[in-house]
Amino acid sequence: MGARMRCRLVVRVSAFLLAGAMHVSAEERSRAAPSERLGDERTEDERLELVKELLTADAESDDLRWLYSHADEYSPSNLTGEPLVSRGVPERGEGAPRHWDPRWRKFGATNYVLTGVSAGLAAASTFVPVPDEPWTRTNELDEWGRRTISAPTYEQGQWAQDTSDVVLSLGVAFPLLVDSLIVGYWYRRSPEVAGQMALIAIETMAVSSMLQGIASAAFARERPYGRDCGTSIPAEHSDCSSSVRYRSYYSGHTSLSFAAAAVTCTFHAQHDLFGDPLADGLTCGIAMGSAATVGLMRVVGMKHYVTDVATGAVIGTLTGFTVPWLLHYGPAATVADGAVRFSVYPLGTGLAVGGTF
Repeated sequence: MGARMRCRLVVRVSAFLLAGAMHVSAEERSRAAPSERLGDERTEDERLELVKELLTADAESDDLRWLYSHADEYSPSNLTGEPLVSRGVPERGEGAPRHWDPRWRKFGATNYVLTGVSAGLAAASTFVPVPDEPWTRTNELDEWGRRTISAPTYEQGQWAQDTSDVVLSLGVAFPLLVDSLIVGYWYRRSPEVAGQMALIAIETMAVSSMLQGIASAAFARERPYGRDCGTSIPAEHSDCSSSVRYRSYYSGHTSLSFAAAAVTCTFHAQHDLFGDPLADGLTCGIAMGSAATVGLMRVVGMKHYVTDVATGAVIGTLTGFTVPWLLHYGPAATVADGAVRFSVYPLGTGLAVGGTF
């Protein structure tokens, strides 16, 4: 009898201890952090909070965070329930302002004169008559490009000509509308920097147009489609009967595109417009790629030979980097107060360099 009572007591004590252990384990699991539980055990609020963190973590510290996608672009789902509220469109002056370094030379009277003279000479070059013996010779590289890259006929290459016009317009507009007006003036509320960038971009592209206009009139090279005038292309076609037929060397579209791309790269390097080295570097790369696309389309559309485009790319790039650096940002423009000051003066027969020492 005594042994039976002791056995019952042991069984009851063991059952009590087991029940207590199970109760403690359940309480510990209930107190566990949400991140330590399985996804099915998370509450709706916890899942929603996790989604918010994943969607907004990388954009918190970015100066252009408004460029990122937000959850309100997606329809409701079982995961989020309702679309998350986005930050909204950017507001004027939301970005950190940019300041003009006092060591940089601002746009002055000399620059206005240079810009005006350059634009005038570029326009005047279109009225230069075609010489009696224009340049009609080609080389093996140019003939290879015409056979391999150019469209079979002038009409079939019309789409490439239109594409080059559109991409050129976008490239020229970018440093003026995006860099200067939208980012510099509106988003960063830096009117001084925005104004200087716009003027420098116009100056650079005017110089590029002047150089190309003078060269194309002087060389008077026949365009690739010129040999088809009077055969597959009607002789009375405006591209055959006007002087534009002999303005092939070098490519104006290409040189202007690369000049605009180079000045865009200069602005993003000097002013850190997008606030991120990667974003500014990508912008420069895309601008250069767009300029290269323009050059390719000019060959496809039978408007230029390969050497025309290659020369335009080199001269346009040099102009786009050299003009801003030489006249505004570089040490030759303005070193310090009382030090060397550099200026360029347009003359009737060219340009003169002067300064104060």
